[in-house]
Amino acid sequence: MPNQQEINRTARISYKEQEKPREIFSIMPEDAIIRVEDLYKSYGPIEVIKGVSLTAKEHDVISLIGASGSGKSTILRCMNLLEIPTAGEIYISGKRLPLSEPKNGVRKITSEKELRAIRTSLGMVFQSFNLWSHLTVIQNIMEAPVRVLKKSKDEARANAERLLERVGISEKRDMYPSQLSGGQQQRVAIARTLALDPKVMLFDEPTSALDPEMVGEVLQVMRDLADEGRTMIVVTHEMGFAREVSNHVVFLDQGRIGEQGHPSQLFKSPQTENCQKFLSKVL
Repeated sequence: MPNQQEINRTARISYKEQEKPREIFSIMPEDAIIRVEDLYKSYGPIEVIKGVSLTAKEHDVISLIGASGSGKSTILRCMNLLEIPTAGEIYISGKRLPLSEPKNGVRKITSEKELRAIRTSLGMVFQSFNLWSHLTVIQNIMEAPVRVLKKSKDEARANAERLLERVGISEKRDMYPSQLSGGQQQRVAIARTLALDPKVMLFDEPTSALDPEMVGEVLQVMRDLADEGRTMIVVTHEMGFAREVSNHVVFLDQGRIGEQGHPSQLFKSPQTENCQKFLSKVL
């Protein structure tokens, strides 16, 4: 009998072989894990996000691509309120992020308790790893389950051991981040995020800070997560990953969605001039 990973892989390959892309951006709200509606973000007079709407449901792998400064990372950071949107709404599993209505152009978080609960369902992997330097690898992974989820240390340790095995660095459990390569640190960061068992994983250019020889090992872990059916939104400059692993690609152009579609469509036959120019530079 095939295991669940093989079933998910087969389903994903079967889907990717279809000529017609799935319309994941027009699904009903109750099907959505993340729904972003008419998002705007400004820094003073500078508007960096200009009316972006997107939706993701379970098992989607959505890649956000575009030139530096196009707003990709800002959108991701708005999803878990690391940045406060100027306007627009964000829903996680149908729950609206706790934001006030704009007042004099300013919005505030209305409930830290609700925000903490929502953030446990959103795992964020940063380009700079953000590991705690004073904790060992396994302690980094155990910290959030013990403090946030109130798991026992024995349970958190057992889960951390399993996750380190999963990302291929179980032998590094007792080392400190400074003793690891960049690729190893990023795999620890991914394991730490998985320790909270999030509904969605947000990746903010997870390979951009790595030496070229380290990129492949991190991308392989991400491919494995996709094959397992993890829901992922990925800001990336790795066009091979976006083309081969995603089931939807969004091209950001100066703060707006310039084009979007199934990777087989967008990479082979981009419809807009700006998307064509961008892809001609990176492919």
